[in-house]
Amino acid sequence: YMATIETATDRVGNDNPIFVQTEVDHVSGQVVFEKQQCAVGPKLQNHEIIGLATAELAYAVDQASTIVMCFCVQRMYLEPEVMLQLEDSDQRAQMCSNFTDMATGNYHRSWIRVGVVVVFNEIFEATIRGTSTSVRYKDETTRLVRHFKNLFWFWLFNAALLPAFVSCTIPALYGWANRVLDIGTVQTGGISMREWHGWVGSVITFTMACRVFIPQVPDLLGTCCRRCCRYRKAMRAISQDDLKNLYVNPEFRLSEGFAELTVTASIAMIFGPALPLLNVLAAASCFTRYVVDWYIFLRHSRRPPVFDEMIARVCVNHLLFALVFRSATSILVWVDPTLFDSSVPGCSVDANDADALRAKYYQENFLMFELFVNPTCNPGAWFFSFLPGLSAVGCLVVLPNLTWVRSILMVLCRRCRSKTGYLYDDVVKARLERRMVGSYQPRVHPGYQSAFKLMDLTANFNEQGLDDSSDSHASTDLASEEAAEEAEAEAEADLAATIFGNQIEDYEYFKQKKEKKSKKEKKEGDEGRRHKKRKKESSDPFDDDEVNPYDAGAEEKYKKKKKKDKKQKDEDHSEAQELSTLLD
Repeated sequence: YMATIETATDRVGNDNPIFVQTEVDHVSGQVVFEKQQCAVGPKLQNHEIIGLATAELAYAVDQASTIVMCFCVQRMYLEPEVMLQLEDSDQRAQMCSNFTDMATGNYHRSWIRVGVVVVFNEIFEATIRGTSTSVRYKDETTRLVRHFKNLFWFWLFNAALLPAFVSCTIPALYGWANRVLDIGTVQTGGISMREWHGWVGSVITFTMACRVFIPQVPDLLGTCCRRCCRYRKAMRAISQDDLKNLYVNPEFRLSEGFAELTVTASIAMIFGPALPLLNVLAAASCFTRYVVDWYIFLRHSRRPPVFDEMIARVCVNHLLFALVFRSATSILVWVDPTLFDSSVPGCSVDANDADALRAKYYQENFLMFELFVNPTCNPGAWFFSFLPGLSAVGCLVVLPNLTWVRSILMVLCRRCRSKTGYLYDDVVKARLERRMVGSYQPRVHPGYQSAFKLMDLTANFNEQGLDDSSDSHASTDLASEEAAEEAEAEAEADLAATIFGNQIEDYEYFKQKKEKKSKKEKKEGDEGRRHKKRKKESSDPFDDDEVNPYDAGAEEKYKKKKKKDKKQKDEDHSEAQELSTLLD
């Protein structure tokens, strides 16, 4: 106890000044203080801050004193960087070792949790890929959709929902049950928005930062390793088939790509109101994913199988779910009285009321739900956040049933139509009068008729030229053969003439003339048969001069004419057979 003793003025004299002596009286005593709350939070006053000397005295008496704990909490709140960089020999480091170790451990555990999240994501992706190939599905689209759903919900739960729930509820669970901040009875109170960013926001932000690069690394490493393995295994290939199979690229991972983008966008949408940095990181992650997928799809993937757009629809539905959660988180952030003041009495706290500010600052997160269900405190938050969520719920209800709605409308429209129908000529004339296309056939289109006619004329000319050239080559070869035969025949005729005289010359002359005539008739017969066969096999109305191919229904008219000609030919053939029978 420090005592100040002042001597009496009459003993020294009135002329001398007052003598003041300070002594230390080592007298055993006991002082009882009333239980006080530790002042922690905003607007700390000088008389509320516990000094170092007081903390040292309390630490000397009881190392687990609540006064020491309050001192450490205040120091960690006022100067966290100084407290974390203290030397081991410092008295403050010894007194607050529990709090500094807790802060350092939380920092390291945050990075460990990020690593665990990334590793578990890759392990689960490999596991799901292995199980999806061993299960028989209805088609390829069903397999992709099931694979996408499994990856999406596990990645979202592992990367965001589980860390947010555990980190948010464990520090505030005991304080929420007691609803007190008395450091003498409850050492752990609620979790504030600042602590939420430290416990939850840091982990989610680090995870999103890792998602910018880490999910793309295995794919790029796989392409590099595959290239090296191909060079090594190509030297051991036995046959050409083995070498071809070695250079067949794997299938592009479509469901994994959709799941990655959907999870990234969903995390940014859900926690974006409280952590705006997630929007930038999500955009960077989507960009890197697009670049890597573009390279892998074009260079290191085989031709994708045939599937429909069902997986894209499922992806949109999951994004709508994320939009509903985003509306809820936006309301939770905007109704926080420490961030946005409310003009409604009883909702906000006066800036000069330190006790009320600290109580609101360290209120549990569960109290935020009480403000969430009370839209009178901040109606703007409900108005600007509830409408997007309501529209997303409406889309979730309408989009899956859009096919049924469309079918019902089609049935109603069919009942309203006329049962007699419309004539083709009436429809075509009505469309032509309105300067619309009369038919969707390209050859009937008025703007393309001349072009198709020119194309057909060019094709016929080229075909005729090819036939003439082939005939000319054939005639040239035939002429050369005939010349050789004539020369040989003349030589034989000369030899025979020398032996038999003029009789053999007349015989050979008539023989050669007969052969030339038979060859000419054979050539004309072959050309006629080829022309008839080409005209018979053709189904183009442009080959027939009697049919106008630009009229409506030109193909039908040509088919009718062809059928009529065939019938007439059969009748003529039957008459010829009857006539030959009568002659016989």
